[in-house]
Amino acid sequence: MNTPFSSQLESVGWLMEATQVDSEALLVRFFDACTQNPQQIITERLARLSGRVKSHLLATDPTCDAIEERCMLAQRLYHKMLLAFLQAEEDRLKKSDFTALLSKEEFHCSLFACCMEGVFASYSMQEMAFPAIIEVLEIHAFDFGKVIESFVKHEEQLPAHLKQHFVQVEHKVIESLAWQDGSPLHALMMEYEAAHSNGEPLQPSRVHKALQQFLKKCLFVAATRIQDICVRLLLPQSLVQQVWECVKVVLESVRTLLRGRHLDQIIMCSVYGVCKVNQRPVTFRHIIDKYKLQASATPKVFREVCMATAEEEPQDIIKFYNVIYIPAMKDHLLRVCTANAEGASTPVLHSAGSPHRVSSQADVYVSQRRAAEP
Repeated sequence: MNTPFSSQLESVGWLMEATQVDSEALLVRFFDACTQNPQQIITERLARLSGRVKSHLLATDPTCDAIEERCMLAQRLYHKMLLAFLQAEEDRLKKSDFTALLSKEEFHCSLFACCMEGVFASYSMQEMAFPAIIEVLEIHAFDFGKVIESFVKHEEQLPAHLKQHFVQVEHKVIESLAWQDGSPLHALMMEYEAAHSNGEPLQPSRVHKALQQFLKKCLFVAATRIQDICVRLLLPQSLVQQVWECVKVVLESVRTLLRGRHLDQIIMCSVYGVCKVNQRPVTFRHIIDKYKLQASATPKVFREVCMATAEEEPQDIIKFYNVIYIPAMKDHLLRVCTANAEGASTPVLHSAGSPHRVSSQADVYVSQRRAAEP
């Protein structure tokens, strides 16, 4: 097993080797093949983005004497990765004119941010831990997320330590950052859903493919975390399947529940709802305890959940479950649980009600009083 120090040495060694070749000169033929040569715009943009990073780092640590060098490494890595992207597309499409791609501001900004993140991670610069770079460069997480997979794919010598780092970064984008208010993901989904509802033919456009790829990754992350928390709760496979179906409903039909929120919040609410409908004795306390054991868990996820509007004070996950989740999901929840019911008994919807938090100082809960049996 590599130690943190040996991993850093390996990463820095890779970075130095990867940036030795002058890839910028090799890009000229692609620039010349464009309808309008984009080289000057690309150079100016790169200088502007590097300037933002330098200004931020100097404000954070005025004594740091390696800022110029590390920004230069990121620029050289950017040229290397841009060349790799274009060469791969040239092989695939049998053409050299990539005017459309090379004119996309969000692509270039995201690629440079990805390279800068690689430099920060190589040197273990904790003061620039993700998502600092996209905040400094004012880049949408959804746009940034679209280049991560290609970055890792086209850099075959990327150390395992950095591959794992970018997996974790991508998961942060998928689980919450891409769902924030103002994300282009929401406009993309509205565009897609409007075309679908109007009966327009849905061609496999670049926009459609980007959305489908993102949702596919969401489902993968969700499946992994559902399996983890349900196994820890000792739930039978029939209930695990119901939780999975409920989360799929959110990602496919009720995506507004994720806007400004975290995928783990939806998973925990789905686990609780399924258990309540099936009269399984699992409390939010149990679910939170098991959630805390996940590597990516953070208390903020269950203590601060966005409510109906950004102006409202965030509430704990139980309040969110009662006020937001259940009104949006009760029919779906009952349908899923009835279709995949455990045992012979028919689930009853009123059992989906949640307990209420009774202490603001500690995570203490009591269940709602059940109606007396006739």
